[in-house]
Amino acid sequence: MCIAHKTKSPTKLVKNSTPYTIVLDWLEVTVKQIKETTYHEYDGEGQLVEVIPLNNNVHLLRQKNKSGHNWKGSKSYSAFYSVFLHGEEVALLQTGSRFGKHDQSQIKLLNHILYRKAWRSNLEAILEATQTELSNFTRIDVAIDGRGFIAQHLAHREGVRSGQLKKVGRAKTSIIEKGQYNCEGFNIGTRKSGKYLTGYEKGNLILNSKKSGRDHKPYIVQFWQDNSLISDPDKIEDIERLEMKLTSQALNKVKDLTLDSLEDTAFLAGLFELQCENFYQWVEAGADTNTTRAKAKAIVHAVRWELFKVKQVVRDKVKKCKNALWGARMTISQLMREYYINTKYAFWESCTQAEAQMQYCKIMAERYGISDWFNHKLTSWKNDREHQQEILAAVRAAQFRPV
Repeated sequence: MCIAHKTKSPTKLVKNSTPYTIVLDWLEVTVKQIKETTYHEYDGEGQLVEVIPLNNNVHLLRQKNKSGHNWKGSKSYSAFYSVFLHGEEVALLQTGSRFGKHDQSQIKLLNHILYRKAWRSNLEAILEATQTELSNFTRIDVAIDGRGFIAQHLAHREGVRSGQLKKVGRAKTSIIEKGQYNCEGFNIGTRKSGKYLTGYEKGNLILNSKKSGRDHKPYIVQFWQDNSLISDPDKIEDIERLEMKLTSQALNKVKDLTLDSLEDTAFLAGLFELQCENFYQWVEAGADTNTTRAKAKAIVHAVRWELFKVKQVVRDKVKKCKNALWGARMTISQLMREYYINTKYAFWESCTQAEAQMQYCKIMAERYGISDWFNHKLTSWKNDREHQQEILAAVRAAQFRPV
């Protein structure tokens, strides 16, 4: 699944090898209920039950947190379930939205499932059992494995510093170093931006995990061997990974992104190449100071895209729609931060106004069906000192603003 077409390696490290493999390494989707009836089951006390058999092939097992004393949850969802298909754990289901979207959930396929050709059928079996349909892609990671990515990054970095190359784009970069300042990887971008690229020593990471008795994901090594990236599963020290992590913020702008396209190696390569544009590229320095013109003449890529049968992937123009729930959450968040300031610093002459503000926020949360989210956020609003200080500074400066 998901490999570059076989080409003789330019470095001749492995006889009859492919220089790269490419694979979908993370798939998380948001799903929506098809019917009004939900698949949740409750006990006599109104609590979600621990085990839910959906059909003869699929059942859910509710997860507890690391301590084992409480049910696992997040800021977005109140319940996590392990999804079992034919007795094998294949996915994670997050449900019970804290944001009022009670018909929505998230499904994440487990990593080892994505290295099988049957990942698509597994996901479709879960969608059928939960009576849901795909709404949008929440997160996708595409991994390209090969050799020399770190040395190449450092060489291009020095090329920019010496003036031989110019970096395209303004993405932030960082180097990951070992104890003796030896580079073992690098990061491009920020996790909040919608896309984040990382390069690291995947082979050594697997070997170290194996030596320490941790999960070393043997299916990845088998995938490399099956697709001729390696010949000996014990000699993988030189295998490195470029991994592009994409969230809905970036994925919503990709045209023709479907489950069908994610099964296509050429589309994955095209998606990766698209995300590298103006993000992880260089141009050869010359007399022309216009980067756009220079880019068209002599672009330097991180990957030899010609070795893939790349399918062109383009961005789609997305029309932003107004979201009433988002507006309600933002309004409540601001009012609640002010509430804690007012009660803490006695901003008002009487606390009556502050308490009225609290009650209004509760009523507003109930009206929009986000009371669970409201109660979950109380502690973070109370302890949000940074935002509280910004509010205090803005209020103090108000007297100096012109009317």
